Amino acid sequence: MKRYYIAVAAFSVLVAASGCTKNADSLSKKQSPAQQGAAQDSPAWKINLTVKCGDAADQCIAAHGFTVSADGQYEMGPGPEGQIKSGPIAAEDFLELSTLITQSLEVVHFEAERAESCSETNPIEIEETVLLTHLGRQKTVMHTSGSSYCFQTTTIEAAEALHNAIRKLAEQYYSLPFPDRCAEAASAVENLYSSFQGCSTEADCAYLTNSFEVIPSGSPEFVMTDDCSIVRPAVVGNATAVFANQSQLAAAIDTARSVCGIRMVRQDCTGVSGFQASSAAPVCEQNVCRIPPSLRFH
Repeated sequence: MKRYYIAVAAFSVLVAASGCTKNADSLSKKQSPAQQGAAQDSPAWKINLTVKCGDAADQCIAAHGFTVSADGQYEMGPGPEGQIKSGPIAAEDFLELSTLITQSLEVVHFEAERAESCSETNPIEIEETVLLTHLGRQKTVMHTSGSSYCFQTTTIEAAEALHNAIRKLAEQYYSLPFPDRCAEAASAVENLYSSFQGCSTEADCAYLTNSFEVIPSGSPEFVMTDDCSIVRPAVVGNATAVFANQSQLAAAIDTARSVCGIRMVRQDCTGVSGFQASSAAPVCEQNVCRIPPSLRFH
C-alpha cells in the first residue's frame, strides 16, 4: 500500500475535461427543531476528510476521519474504540482554510438538488471523501474512487480547493499512529496516580522511585522527575496508598512495556532530570501529595 502522501501527488495531475454525471441526494430546505438546535450548539461549519487506504488504518492519515471546525479546532477520530484526539490549529494555518470555506459556501448548494459530476484522473489506491457541514446541513463536496474524481460544487476547481486545503491540514495535524496504543497504555498508568496521591498531613507523603518504591525520608537517593520514559514518573505519593496499589501499578506498567516496546523510551529525551530526596520533604497541598515549591523547577 502506498503511503498517503505519495498518493496525494497523483491529484496534481490535471483532471480531464470530460466527465460523467449521476444523481446525488440533497438536503431538505427545512430543518427539524432537533436539527435547528444542533446547528445552534455546533460551530457554524465543519469540514471532514476521510481516507480509505487499506488495512493499516493506524498508519494512514485521516483513515479515522479528520475534522476542522469554525472555532479553529481539529479532531481526529473516532477510532475503532471511540478514541478521539483534538486540539487547536495555528492561527496562520486556520486563516487560509477559514477564508476558503467562506468563499466556498457560496458555491456549495445546500438547498438545491444538484447532480454529482465526475471527471477522470490517474487511478490511485486510496479513496478520499470531503464532507462540508454548514449550520447543521451536510454536503459531500467530493470523493474519489479508482480513477473518478466526483464533486457536487458548482465547479471542480471549488471542490479541489477545499480538498487540497483540508488535506494539507491533515498532513500537518493528523499524528500517526492513530489510534496510538502505546500512548493509551502510558495514560492508563498515569491515570492511576490519583489513587495514591491523596493525603491528610505531610507525614503521609513520600518520594517514589520510577518503579513506584517508597524512598525513605531524608534519603540521599535521586528522585527522577523525567526518566526518559513515555510514562511520566509519579515522583511523590501517599506511602500507605502506594503499597496498596502496587499490584495494579505493576500490571499497568507491564502492559505499557508490552504494547510500546522500544517506544517506552522517548526518542526526544536529552537526559534524565530530578533532585536529591534529602533536598526538601514532599508537602501535602489541598489534600494531595506534591513536590515542594522550591523543587518544582526540576
